[in-house]
Amino acid sequence: MKAENDITIEKYKAILEISNNLASTLDIDTILNHITESAVELLNANEASILLYDPSKERLFFRSATNMRYHEDLSKILVPKESLAGWVAEHHEAIIIDDVHTDTRFSDFVEKSINYHTQSMCVVPMIVKDKLIGVLEVLNKKSGQFSAVDQEILLALGIQAAIAIENSRLFHQSDTIADLVHELRTPLGAINTITYLLLRPELTQDQKQTFVSTIQEETERLSELVTNFLDFSRLESGREQFVWEPVDLFTLSKECILLVAPKAQDKHIDISIEHKSPESVIASADRNKLKQVLLNLLSNSIKYNKENGRINISLFDAGHMIELVVEDTGVGIAEKDLSELFKKYYRSNDVHQTIQGTGLGLAICKKILENLNASIDIQSKVNIGTKVTVSIPKKG
Repeated sequence: MKAENDITIEKYKAILEISNNLASTLDIDTILNHITESAVELLNANEASILLYDPSKERLFFRSATNMRYHEDLSKILVPKESLAGWVAEHHEAIIIDDVHTDTRFSDFVEKSINYHTQSMCVVPMIVKDKLIGVLEVLNKKSGQFSAVDQEILLALGIQAAIAIENSRLFHQSDTIADLVHELRTPLGAINTITYLLLRPELTQDQKQTFVSTIQEETERLSELVTNFLDFSRLESGREQFVWEPVDLFTLSKECILLVAPKAQDKHIDISIEHKSPESVIASADRNKLKQVLLNLLSNSIKYNKENGRINISLFDAGHMIELVVEDTGVGIAEKDLSELFKKYYRSNDVHQTIQGTGLGLAICKKILENLNASIDIQSKVNIGTKVTVSIPKKG
C-alpha cells in the first residue's frame, strides 16, 4: 500500500513539473503534444489524443494524437455527440471503460478509420472556469486495467491542460487584438478626416464624389481586415477545424479563376491554366481552406499585376506531392522583402502607399498550408513578376 501511495505521489509531482513546462510556452502545438505524451507516460498506456471543443458548432474535433501517423486520418473525423468523448464533453464527467465494445456509447468509426483496435479507455473533460476546452482520452492500458487513481491523475493533468490551452488562446487573441487595433487606426482616421471635409460647403460635386469613393474603399478595407483577423486568430489559437477530402486541383483552379475573372477583366489581365501531368491531380486536403489559399494568391497576382498582364496556373505531379504554381507578370517583390512576406501585417514599403491590403493574406495562407501538411515557396524579380509554388500532399 505504501509503495502504491509513493507511486501516486510521484505522479502528482510529475504533473506539477508538467504544469511548469506547459506554462513556459504559448505555442498551441507544443502544448498539445506535451499533454498527450505525458498522459501516455503517467497512465502507462499505448496512445492518447486530445479533442478540442468548438462552441460555435457545438462539436468536438481531433486536434492532437501521440501517434502522428493517425493524426491526418483523425483530423478528418467528425466526432458524434453520442460517442464516449461526446458523452464526457456533455456531462463534464470522467469515465473508465475496461472493454469499450461492451459500451453502447462506443462508436467503432474511429477504429475503422485508422485501423486501430481499442480495448480500454480513460476519458476526462478539460475544463477551466466551467468552460469546456475539450476532452483528453487515453487508450489501452499496457498492463492491467485503468484504475480510479489513473482517472484522478488524468483529471489533474486535464485541468492543467485546459489552463495551458486557454492561456495560449488568450495570449494570441490579446496580442492579435492589439495588432488589429493598431491597424484599424489608419482607415478609421482616413474616414474621420473625409467625413469632416465632406461637411465643408465649398466642395464641388466632383470633390464630394471622390471623397465618397475613398470612404467606400476604406470601409471595404476595414471589412477585409476584420475578416482576415478572425481567420488568423482561429488558425493561431488552434480553433480552426480541417476536414480532409480528395480535391481535384484542376477543377478547383477553374472555379477560382471564374470567381476572380471580373477583377482581372478590369485590368485586362489574362488568366490561363495548364495541366502538365498525365496523371490526375487529386490532392488530400480541406477543399474550402485550399480554395481560400488559391483565391488569395490569385487576388494578389491581379492586385500587383500590370495592365494587360498575365497570370498562369500550372499543375505538376511531383511524386508524393502535387505542385500548384501561380505565376504572374506583376511588379514583383524586392529580394529584401521575400523573407518577410509571411509575417502578419507585413507590407513592402514599395507598394504600401499605392496598393491597399491588410498584410494578413499570406500569413493566413501559410498557416492553412502548414495545417494541411503542405508548403509554399515564393520567387520574384522586380518589374518581371512573381512565381508562387504550393506543394500539396497527393491523395493516398
